[in-house]
Amino acid sequence: MFVPAGVFLFGAEKREVNLPAFWIDKFPVTNRQYESFCRATGYRWPKCRDDARFSEPEAPVVGIGVQDAEKYARWVGKALPTEEQWEKACRGTDGRLYPWGDAFDRRRANLTPSDLARDGKDKERRPRLVPADRGILKDDLAFPLHHIVGNVREWTSTPASEAKNEASYFVVGGSAADTEKDALAGANRKQQGADRDPFTGFRLAWPR
Repeated sequence: MFVPAGVFLFGAEKREVNLPAFWIDKFPVTNRQYESFCRATGYRWPKCRDDARFSEPEAPVVGIGVQDAEKYARWVGKALPTEEQWEKACRGTDGRLYPWGDAFDRRRANLTPSDLARDGKDKERRPRLVPADRGILKDDLAFPLHHIVGNVREWTSTPASEAKNEASYFVVGGSAADTEKDALAGANRKQQGADRDPFTGFRLAWPR
């Protein structure tokens, strides 16, 4: 998807940021795509490869760290999006809280609603990923990107700390194991770059 140049409202404080134009993938990278990379290069397999909850071929690949994602990105000639690029693709230019508007709609994203998490009704629910192309899209999205929130958190190339020994990066979008508060546009979390988390994947952008 093409995201044109211009100003958008960034972060929880909705600060004006001007970005050059860029492209971003409509879908997160899938297990099938990442497996092709591993077979072609001899690179290590994702940590979650043998877990049925996460290994469906068309589900987003998870169990990979930020360096794994960057190696795949170089292999296909793209790059991880910056935090700013990802957020503009998610919320557009008008400062909305979710891709479709300001009100959370549990039918629009694979998340764990906070009311279920709060009263414990999700204790027997094992968060499960759905295929990357099985998003619910409508005309009210800023950009028609599948699972830009929910399903899996997504790595960005933006460091979350200047401390060299921390090597953490911002992940965005929330996952099937997170609540709608984690998926707010402008919300982010720090994650160790080496963390091969079962609910963190990625999509790619270009040029940077």
